[in-house]
Amino acid sequence: MAKRVLWAVLLVVLFCPLAAAQMTNLPTEVQTAIVQMGPRVDASIASRTYALMQPLQAPRADLCVGQDVSYGEGALRKLDLYEQPSPQAPTQPVVLFVHGGDFTSGDKRNGDNIAAYFARHGMLGVSMNYRLAPAVAWPEQSLDIGKAVAWLGANAARYGGDPQRITVIGFSTGASVVASYIFDQSIQTTREGVVGAVLMSGGFGYDSRKPIYYGEDSAKAAERQPREHINQSTLPVLIVTTEFDPPKWAAESLDLAAAICRRRSKCPPLLWLSGHNHISEAASIDTPDDRLGTAILGFIGTVAK
Repeated sequence: MAKRVLWAVLLVVLFCPLAAAQMTNLPTEVQTAIVQMGPRVDASIASRTYALMQPLQAPRADLCVGQDVSYGEGALRKLDLYEQPSPQAPTQPVVLFVHGGDFTSGDKRNGDNIAAYFARHGMLGVSMNYRLAPAVAWPEQSLDIGKAVAWLGANAARYGGDPQRITVIGFSTGASVVASYIFDQSIQTTREGVVGAVLMSGGFGYDSRKPIYYGEDSAKAAERQPREHINQSTLPVLIVTTEFDPPKWAAESLDLAAAICRRRSKCPPLLWLSGHNHISEAASIDTPDDRLGTAILGFIGTVAK
């Protein structure tokens, strides 16, 4: 517990000055509403938060879009792709967004702002759907990421993307799925071309386990958690949490960062995003509050040279 408190104190010191300046770019009523909702997340808060944030996202009419492109069999194995009408370079980094939804729900359209943002910054932006529990269980959602990456490996160049410079972004339980995908080498899947990952407010197995996805057998479920496999990969990661994440979720991110510090010779970059809750975090990308987008651009600039 003391370690978590220390992490929080250090993060506040490091990020609050920037946070205060950037949050003023959002309407006062939006800032106030997020604060009043507090460190909780449920269907009502998700709906209210999207209603606040989505009107602030930039228009996408100037971008080329390929919607519901199949990367495999089945109704849920679909991608949306965003690119500039006239790319400035023949091949550009690729950003692949993986939505959240407690393993059982969610949709790639909630990541359209993210795909569009990176397209606007000279990349190929992609948002994916994947099969959902209880129809599938571990590790099938991570295998779907691998299948999408394999599809991009074969097709990204047609859209101006470089299949050897893919960054995968996971949000909420999407971050959990991405973490298993990058860390757990027992999951036999395609990782060719993936140069980094962004893990936004996920659960990594420190105090979060979902039997509906990881299984009812507690011993096997424990072995399947991303935290158990962080020593199997040195892929660069950026970890993000927010001021109004539920404390249990925030602690997952802090614990993962601390564990990677201990396992590697270098700690991962870690962003504590003030003024946002669990939902407004990802929804803030491509709004006037550009802190998270800027941080991810900096990370991609480092790993996708």
